[in-house]
Amino acid sequence: MEIYDATGKLVQSLPGSKRKGINQVSWNLRMTPPKIASGGTKMDNAGFIAPMVLPGEYTIKLKVADKEYIEKMTLVHDESNINFSMDDRRLQHKTAMELYNLHGSLSKLVEEINSKQSSLKQNKDKLKDANAQSLLNEYNVALENLRGTLLASKQKSIFADEEQLRERITEVYGAVAMQEARPSNLQMQRVSVLQKELHEASKKHAEIVKKFDADTKKELAKEGLDKDSKTF
Repeated sequence: MEIYDATGKLVQSLPGSKRKGINQVSWNLRMTPPKIASGGTKMDNAGFIAPMVLPGEYTIKLKVADKEYIEKMTLVHDESNINFSMDDRRLQHKTAMELYNLHGSLSKLVEEINSKQSSLKQNKDKLKDANAQSLLNEYNVALENLRGTLLASKQKSIFADEEQLRERITEVYGAVAMQEARPSNLQMQRVSVLQKELHEASKKHAEIVKKFDADTKKELAKEGLDKDSKTF
């Protein structure tokens, strides 16, 4: 079963059962959870949290074998909840989506770092020149230091892991996305701070790449390894 919004965008896809007879598929009125930066010392639970959709027109597509059944559905705001107005709902959704998108952007940045590090490690041992090996190692260390600020990579104790940018985003995201209440001023302020932190991390990544990438490519080209590296 697939749910589409009024613009035709797929917001959720739900698996059905293969059992014979009448089956029921339930939608919790939420989107698909965000893509989360992978790695670190623990699984991030933001990958199981999704913002609730806004009131409006939705299309339900039920696919059974080679047949497709389409039905329209209208979601409406609960006006009886005097503590959660439509304006509150819109702001809550907007704030949750800002955090949702932060997770997506952070995931992309971490993927770029992981990919580059993988290529550096693969090529380092192939290089014969010691200075070239040192350059690739220095590049990898710079990326690892940055990655260590983006997601928890160290376990402080058996009771707690460290908290880095991914974990800080999740803390606010989980609270905002799961509450039926207007975001607090503190929550919205934290979103702005987290956006700035991710922006600074992206700038730092660009600086590291600018500092090392060109020289790394030259060293790989000298030994004919540039053609074997997808990253470089």
